[in-house]
Amino acid sequence: MLGQVFQTNVLQLLCSLERARDYHKLVISHASNHILIFIRSLLNKSI
Repeated sequence: MLGQVFQTNVLQLLCSLERARDYHKLVISHASNHILIFIRSLLNKSI
């Protein structure tokens, strides 16, 4: 019984970690897009 509870907790933890990782990937890619756009606009102004 205890082993079963432990197993489900581990599975839930893994699932939430996966979700968190996907979320971070989204945030990071979104942020890097903004940074790229910002750098391009700076370059365009300086040229």
